Amino acid sequence: ADTEYLAREMAALRTAVNDVATRDFVRSELRAILEELQGDRGEDTRGGQRD
Repeated sequence: ADTEYLAREMAALRTAVNDVATRDFVRSELRAILEELQGDRGEDTRGGQRD
């Protein structure tokens, strides 16, 4: 019974670890958002109208 319990706990931990965002993923998402914001700002300085 103890072994089965530990096996279930380890499976739950593996699932939880897979759901955690990695540092590289977070960096890439932030980089994409920054590029998008810089693109929006560039349109503003070129005389583009904002909605």
